[in-house]
This record gives sequence, C-alpha cells and structure tokens, in this order.
Amino acid sequence: MMKVLIIADDLTGALDTTSKFGKGSVVSLRGEVSSDFVGISTDTRLLRPDEARLRVRDSLKRFSGWHYLYKKIDSTMRGNVGAEFDEICESSGVRIPFTPAYPEQGRIVREGLLYVRGRLLEETDYVRELPKCSSDILEIVKATSRLRVGYWYGEQDIMTFRDVRDRSELSRAFRLIEESGFKVMGGSAGLAMELSNFLGCEKADYVELYNPLLFISGSTNEVTLKQLERLSERMEVLSDGSLDLARKNLMEGSSVAISFDLGSSLSRIGKIAELLLDLRPGSLVIIGGETLRRLLDLLGASAIRIGSYPEEGLAAGWIVGGPMDGTPLISKAGGFGDPETLLRILSRVRR
Repeated sequence: MMKVLIIADDLTGALDTTSKFGKGSVVSLRGEVSSDFVGISTDTRLLRPDEARLRVRDSLKRFSGWHYLYKKIDSTMRGNVGAEFDEICESSGVRIPFTPAYPEQGRIVREGLLYVRGRLLEETDYVRELPKCSSDILEIVKATSRLRVGYWYGEQDIMTFRDVRDRSELSRAFRLIEESGFKVMGGSAGLAMELSNFLGCEKADYVELYNPLLFISGSTNEVTLKQLERLSERMEVLSDGSLDLARKNLMEGSSVAISFDLGSSLSRIGKIAELLLDLRPGSLVIIGGETLRRLLDLLGASAIRIGSYPEEGLAAGWIVGGPMDGTPLISKAGGFGDPETLLRILSRVRR
C-alpha cells in the first residue's frame, strides 16, 4: 500500500510537497508508479471549478490504495481550493482539515487572515488569481465550495485553523489533526513537513548539479524577477528572442538563464525543448509550474525521482524517461525564495 498520495494542482507544487517525504518519493507525470510516496499534478490551477473537480475525481480513481491522502494547496490560496476539497470529501466520504501556512516562506495565518511576507493576501499580486478578492481563508474556500466550511473543530466538512503564525503553531495544528484520527488533510508544503516528520521519512539522495547549468523561467512573479536581476550580475540572463545566444553559451560550456513570459510566448517552450534535446545541458533549473509541465511533456519524461537539496522552497530530483533521463533538475515556484536564491544555486554547481 502507498503510504502517502499527494495531489497538487500544479507540477511545481507536486514536486515541492512530495520532496518533503524524502527517500523513495516520486512525482508521476504519466500514470501509476510504484513508490511509498507518490505525487501527482492535476494541472487544475487555471481551470473552472467543475473541470477541476472532474480531474481530482479521476486522480482518486487512478491512484488508490493510499494510507494518507495529502491535498496540496497553493500557499496563497490560488486555484480551485474549495471545489477540489469538495470532490475529495464526497468521493472518499471524509472531512478535511487544512491550513495554507508555510512560515518559512512568509505565509502565516492570523485571526483567519492569510499574510504573505507581512502583507495581507489581498494587498499582493496573488489576489489577481484568487476566486475571491479577500485575505479571509474561509471566504476564499467558500467561493468554490458547496460544503460546510469553518474553523477547527466542529461539524464542518472542511475546516481550518484561525491562527498559524509560526512553525510551533503549525506543529500544534498537525498534532490536533493526527490525534483526531484524520488520514486526509490539506495544506502547502509547510504542513506536509509535519506529516513527513511524523512518519519518520528518510532524507533523499543529494542532487549534484553539473555544468553547464540552464535556468529556464516562464514566471513574471516579482520575487523571481528580483532573483533573475541578482543572477544577471554573475551570468547571462537572456530574454525573449535570445535563444541563439543561449545556444552559444551552452556550446561553450557556460551556464545561462532564459527568461520569458509564458502567457504571451507559448511557442517559446517548444524552441527551448529543441535546444535541450540538441545540446543536453548538465543540469536544469526550471521556474514556474506550467513552464515545468510543458517542458517535461515535450521532453517525454514519465516521472521525477525526488532528491534532496539544501535550500528551503526548492524541489530537486532527476528526470525519469525520455532522452534526458537522469538529468538533475531543480524546480522553484515563482513566488518562493529570497533575492539570492538563484545565486546560491549557481554557487553550488560542481565545476
């Protein structure tokens, strides 16, 4: 029996959360895999609530036999959180406790309101992708849910915690969940760390990065843009239309970064995939869940074997299947990290 099934709404989230379970963890891209800890992405972040429900229902049918089910949600509550919780409740006959808190990434909950790096959620750029313009966690869930939603602990189908302001309060929330007998829960990678610690998961093998390193970012998140700006002080960071320069750098054995807006440059992904298949860089750093999904599909990958990496908020592993089988990979969500994150990755590349 699978110990934990992780269902995320985008691939970066699936990787980041599955990586918390360490050795023996795999993120499946194409069907069932054999592992104690399996992560999948329904790719439902941008879909309508009814479409999201159907994909979650299909995932529950295809991946059965789990002991724990972890519904990974975005730490800023984007996507169809309520609708996807509804489907799990109704398909599995369970109730779901959850919290989006991830203190190490600046996501905390105070009096039911979600704060991101000290700012109310509704005051950040993330609000543009929410089903409702609010910082109130319950209101955001209710926007796509038709079940009973409220605070711990009552008769609600979906319940959350009013205050999760630091790691100690997140640990306390998990203890309440576990002591109450719940085997299904929801949260960001923050709560997943608590489940992993409870299960005594082993650390995964370390992911060694090799030159030349190719950074690929399809994110326009302000956090990522600042990281790329700092990275440009040490290496070439190329924007749209610069693939010829990227090719030249890689052929010379030099690491390089490609930055573009995925939303307005979908054709760019195909050309980048061609570049990868032609030159086979030593390692990849891919920023943004949709960018990651599209590239791995084009590369014919079937899964990602999870590894470990000494940086909070990053997921690391090796591509499984396709022409780039075995290539080391780092994945980062657009909004994670500090201005020095990409520079630290570059500094750890094995020469």
